[in-house]
Amino acid sequence: MTAWEMWGVAVSYLGNLVSVLLVLAILSGRKEARATLGWLLLVLFLPFVGAVLYLVFGRVPFPLPPRRDGAPGDLCPLPPPDLPGPMTRTAQLVSALPTRCGSLELLPSADAKYQRLFADVVAARERVFVSYYVFRRDETGDRLLTLLARKAAEGVEVRLLYDGWGAFGLNLFGHLAPYRARGLRTAAFHPVVDPLAMSRVNFRNHRKIVAIDGRIGYTGSINIGDEYLGRAARFGTWKDMHLRFEGEGVAALEAVFREDWHIATGEALPASPAPAEPGDTWIHVLPTGPNRAGDNLFPLLFAQFAAARESIDVLTPYLIPDPGLVAALCIAARQGVRVRALVPGKSNHPMVAAAGRSYYDELLDGGVALFETREGMLHAKGVLVDGQWALLGSTNLDNRSFHLNFELNVATSDPALCRALGELVEGWLADTAPITRERLARRSLPRRLIEGACRTLSPVL
Repeated sequence: MTAWEMWGVAVSYLGNLVSVLLVLAILSGRKEARATLGWLLLVLFLPFVGAVLYLVFGRVPFPLPPRRDGAPGDLCPLPPPDLPGPMTRTAQLVSALPTRCGSLELLPSADAKYQRLFADVVAARERVFVSYYVFRRDETGDRLLTLLARKAAEGVEVRLLYDGWGAFGLNLFGHLAPYRARGLRTAAFHPVVDPLAMSRVNFRNHRKIVAIDGRIGYTGSINIGDEYLGRAARFGTWKDMHLRFEGEGVAALEAVFREDWHIATGEALPASPAPAEPGDTWIHVLPTGPNRAGDNLFPLLFAQFAAARESIDVLTPYLIPDPGLVAALCIAARQGVRVRALVPGKSNHPMVAAAGRSYYDELLDGGVALFETREGMLHAKGVLVDGQWALLGSTNLDNRSFHLNFELNVATSDPALCRALGELVEGWLADTAPITRERLARRSLPRRLIEGACRTLSPVL
C-alpha cells in the first residue's frame, strides 16, 4: 500500500469517527425533528464540512453566565388583579410580573426616534446604557458616538454594547479609539473574529436597548444608521417603529443590559439604584434568548392568537413562520378573525424573503391576508390583537428570532399605544399590494425552486 493509499484510509476512518461522534451529539440534543434529520444527513455524507458547520451553527452555546437575580422572566406570584385580560394572559404565560411605566410613546420612524433619543442623551446626568444589533459607521452612528463620548467625558457612566456580526466593522482600524479615550466603555457581543467565541457565532444579540438615568428607556426595531432614515437609494424610506417610555419599566431594560454586558465581558455590573416613579401604564418587558430556559414568546403568541375575536395584524420584515404558528394564524382566520400580515415587497435579505414566500400558499389557503409594501423597506416588528394587545420589539417571525437570537419585546394593552399602532398599520396598508393566488401561480419554476431551497436553509437564515 502506497503512502497516498494509507493516507486515504486514515482520512476515511477519521471521517467515520467524526460522523459517529457528531451523530451521537446531534441525537443527544433537543432539536426539532426536521433540523435533526438535516444535520444527520449533512454529517453522514460530508463529515468534515458537517463538523465545522455543526460546531458553528448547530450546537448549543457554551454554558453562559447565570442570569442575575431578579432578571425579567423569573418566576413570579399571581399577576395584579387590575391588569387587563390580555395582560393577565401574558403574565401567566411568561411567568413574570409586568412593570409600570409612564409616557409610553410609539415613535413611527427613525427620524422621530433619533430626535428624541439624541436629546435625551444630551440631558443624561448619571448613566447611559446602549445596546444595538446594527450600528453603522456613518453620519448617524458617528453623531451618536460623539454624544456618548461627550457625556462620558462629563463624568456620566456610558456603556455601548454592539453585536459582533450585526455591527461588524464598527471598531475596525481603531474607529472607536477616540471615543474610548474620552471615557466611553464599549464591548462587542460574540465577536466573529475571536476564535474563542466561534462556538457562539450563530447566537446574535438582536436587541435594541437604550436606558438613560434609570428614567427613560427605548426599545423596538430601529437600529443606528443612515439607512433607517431612508438615505440608502436601494430601499428608500424605511417603515419602522420604536418605543419610548419612562418610569419603573426602565429598570427592566437596565437588567437585560447588565445581563448582556456580563455575557460579553464577564464583568458583573452593580445593580442600579431604585427605579424612578412607576407610572400608570402596565407593560411587560420580555427578553428571550439561548441563555433562558423554555420558550416564552412562542406560547404567548399562540395564546393571544387563539384568544383573538376580531383581528390580528402582524408586521414583520422576515416571515418564516414555524408550522405551528402557521396553523395558529390559519385557525384564527377560519374562525372569522381578520388576519393580516404585512411584509416588505423588496427585502434587504433576499434569501430570507425567498424562504418566506414559500409559505404564502399555505397562509392564503388558511385565510390569512398577505400584503407586500410597494415602496421602501418594512422593518417594523409588531403584533396587534383585537386592537387591545400589542407586542413590539426586535423579534421577527422566523426561526432565528425564536430560537437563536437574544431578543427583546414589550407587550402592553395601553389603549393609546394600541390605537397608535393600529393607525400606523392602516397607514402602511395604503402603500401595499395584496398577495393573491393568481399572482403566486405566475411564479416561474426557477423561482419556486429557489424559494424551496431557501426554505430548507431557514433554520439558520
